[in-house]
Amino acid sequence: MAEFKLQHTLRRHEDAIHTLAISLKSRTLLSAGQEGLILAWNLQSGEIEQEIDCCFHGPVACVIWLYQSDTEPRAFAAGFADGTVHVYERTSTSSAFQFSNMVRAHDGPVENMCWDPTRSRLATVGAGSVQIWSWTNRAFTALIEDPPRKPYIARTVHFLDKGASVLVSYLESHELHCYGIEPWSLKWARPLPTRIGDSCLPDVGSFLFVSNLKNGVDKYAIPTLERIESFPHPILRNAIVQLAFAPVADLLIAGGDDGFVRVFDHRTGKFMQRVSHTRSGSEVRTITCAEDETSCVLVSAASARKHACDIKVWSLERNTADPSATKSHASNTQSTGFRSRNCATALLLGVVVVICSALITMLMLYWVFLSSEDLKPLVMALLEALLLRLKHLTQDASTISEWPTE
Repeated sequence: MAEFKLQHTLRRHEDAIHTLAISLKSRTLLSAGQEGLILAWNLQSGEIEQEIDCCFHGPVACVIWLYQSDTEPRAFAAGFADGTVHVYERTSTSSAFQFSNMVRAHDGPVENMCWDPTRSRLATVGAGSVQIWSWTNRAFTALIEDPPRKPYIARTVHFLDKGASVLVSYLESHELHCYGIEPWSLKWARPLPTRIGDSCLPDVGSFLFVSNLKNGVDKYAIPTLERIESFPHPILRNAIVQLAFAPVADLLIAGGDDGFVRVFDHRTGKFMQRVSHTRSGSEVRTITCAEDETSCVLVSAASARKHACDIKVWSLERNTADPSATKSHASNTQSTGFRSRNCATALLLGVVVVICSALITMLMLYWVFLSSEDLKPLVMALLEALLLRLKHLTQDASTISEWPTE
């Protein structure tokens, strides 16, 4: 079984890291958190490419790449504790990011964001409300005139139905609300049996992963919200941990509050790997992952407050054939053939020994037959029985000699 292996350990942040974003096309990692500092890292070398200090706007809750279809992203958005969203752009992978625009999105901290590359729209949640932004001519335009507001923390937001709908989750009320965007309308609202710490919606949009803040992660069908699978893992501090999904590798990945990141097979619920980020047992709540044709990259970040927090980059190589499995199969084949040959040889030797013993017995009986007239009838009967047995043994020996040896 292939496992994630450590590639880099990145150190620069001096406080909790809240958010990560990977671009495999540009080999760039974004990290940000409590310090209000956004770092751009080179994934190949592990070096810092750029530092963006935004501490006057408070901690950074989320960063997200802004891209068009399969093109390389040249811009990203960052959501801050003061309710603003900032956009930074660059002209090429070798150039630095430059501030492009800013919008006040919410009256409270921006909790979460998602991007629709087809329509160039950004969805944000904060202060119990949701807003949809159109990104045109390097500026944001709000699409919802009177966004709905709830007295709960809006934890996550996802685009559904190829960008035609948006799904919002609320922490305390356990609710999921699905809205149609054009025109704006509530499609459905349903509660879950647990709180919603974090959620992850794959691109297919047919199921949703939810961190339940109780005993692990649950998988729900969309839109029925029927629970179809559970992925248990220990939650020690009732902390919100992030989820990530790797569709090609069929993996669900969950952060942890005990120093470990856990990897599951999302199809079967089977636990696959416990990735050890730190031995101290501190929180590793912040994670993300991305895939390309050959590998899956996982990034985990320490999220304990008032501590120097490191980032670890892990890689899962996808090979067309597992050499160890091939070697094991060949070894098993050789071993099976060897055992078959030994078994056939032993049986054949046994038959030969029995035949020789029968011949010796026949000679002795023949000698008795010649020396005593009274025992002739009994000796004749024994000789006939031995001859019949000898015939059967000869047939068995012929059959064994024809057994396959591989």
